[in-house]
Amino acid sequence: MTDCPKVSIVTITYGHENYITQTLDGVLMQQYAGEIEFVIANDHSPDATDCVIKDYLSVKKIPTNFTIKYTRHEKNKGMMPNFIWALEQASGKYIALCEGDDYWSDPLKLQKQVGFLEDNEGFVLCFTRQNILEEAHMKISETEYKKNIFNKSEIPFIHVPTLTTVFRNVTNLMPRQMYRSIIDASLFLYLSQFGKFYRFEEETAVYRVHTGGIYSGSSEIHNLKRSVAARLAAWRYLKNIDKVATAENIVFLLRLKMQAEQKENMRFAVLKTKMIERFFIFYLMQDYLKKKWFLNANPQDGLTATEDLNN
Repeated sequence: MTDCPKVSIVTITYGHENYITQTLDGVLMQQYAGEIEFVIANDHSPDATDCVIKDYLSVKKIPTNFTIKYTRHEKNKGMMPNFIWALEQASGKYIALCEGDDYWSDPLKLQKQVGFLEDNEGFVLCFTRQNILEEAHMKISETEYKKNIFNKSEIPFIHVPTLTTVFRNVTNLMPRQMYRSIIDASLFLYLSQFGKFYRFEEETAVYRVHTGGIYSGSSEIHNLKRSVAARLAAWRYLKNIDKVATAENIVFLLRLKMQAEQKENMRFAVLKTKMIERFFIFYLMQDYLKKKWFLNANPQDGLTATEDLNN
């Protein structure tokens, strides 16, 4: 790669005061020879995220190839509108994503991924493996594939870690009807219309699991509902995706959703049964104690009752 094109890094953040510093560190440590536009969209965070970002940027020595565009919205837009807004600000040839509670761990991430896309016109997106940080414990993502190249028919079925992606900036062509439903999965289906995906073997980023996370902090059923809705919107509005593969993926997710709902109902049934059992045991114990107290208080009645039983 002789020339390094402009890259836009998009970070959306909300309530990430405890994590955003690591996100900023991971981005600003990138050893990329070209121009970098860093778009940070703070969706009116209710905590100190705004102060943390401003303080960080005021004291941090910003590399000369970086242009930072930080915005704190006056009103909360919601995650999807904020994400779409941030994408619309990106002017680079390529876009990289990293939300404000995740972070990059490889300083050569951008250089390697942009270099690959520059040298391989048939690919629209490349991604890597990720590490997962949960309660101070780090583990490698369990997703494994026997291949590194994925075509339009395979993309609906693979897991692409969003924070590891770099893709060509063609998002301006996305149908506006998808804006309400777009999540990473529907974005990737949209991008599948423009080329293949490539997967690097190494880990370049860390995904943080915590209760405030958009995905990790939500229930399995809620996440599956969102995933199905996003894919349905993609199936309806995107003309050049693999419709058959997308439909098969939707059916698969609907089955998972039904299983999760059945499991949840089963848990409720078990919980209800246990509550009834405990109430019944409590009732029997209470009845036993009452009888025991009565017998202690009236021993003659107790003797009579015993004699009656023996007779």
